[in-house]
Amino acid sequence: MIAATALALVFALELKAVVSTDIKCLTEAIYFEARGEEVSGQIAVANVVKNRTKSYNKTYCDVVHQKGQFSYYWDKISNKYKDKAAFMQARTLARSLIENKIPDNTNGAVFFKKKGVRSAAFKKLKHTMRLGNHDFYAV
Repeated sequence: MIAATALALVFALELKAVVSTDIKCLTEAIYFEARGEEVSGQIAVANVVKNRTKSYNKTYCDVVHQKGQFSYYWDKISNKYKDKAAFMQARTLARSLIENKIPDNTNGAVFFKKKGVRSAAFKKLKHTMRLGNHDFYAV
């Protein structure tokens, strides 16, 4: 009985660590990719990350740290949180999205780009919406 209880505790702690790591990674994506957007735009960027976790069976960190996918992670510019209010909002949104308290507002998008950026890769994708300074795309 003690072994089962100990195993359950270890599992719970490991699950909490994974969720905490997911929240951290999603928070950074929201903050660095969309902090200047309205809340709906921040949620849309977060939903793209979440949609990728489901589509590609990856963790939130796998998705946001995938080579060449999220500019803030690969642009070699310092990524320090300088706006505490924006960070707190990003973290709250990340937690709520991971806990399934926020619905997908992107129509299943798994990609987004800044409005006006041209890329041939996006021509093959389905444009699902424009929100703020971003266009969103599904496969």
